[in-house]
Amino acid sequence: MAKYVTDEELWLDTYVKAWKIATTNNHKGLTYLDDENSSKNPTDVDCSVHSRRKSCKKDVHCEWGITRTFTTKKGKKKTKKGCVPINL
Repeated sequence: MAKYVTDEELWLDTYVKAWKIATTNNHKGLTYLDDENSSKNPTDVDCSVHSRRKSCKKDVHCEWGITRTFTTKKGKKKTKKGCVPINL
């Protein structure tokens, strides 16, 4: 708790992530109530615009994680990391 007292930005980032989890609760297909908003689904987040870990971590809807898993020609499993939406 003390870390939040000294760092308001950390507290706000954590709060926004928790609020999104609490309010969407893994529901798919949520939409805005007003027609003025151009986004059809407020839970859709495009994290691919962040190519660097630092910019990804600044987006409260994204986290740095595994974007794909593949097998090399020698049969070794490898992973590629990038910016992905936070799993709810």
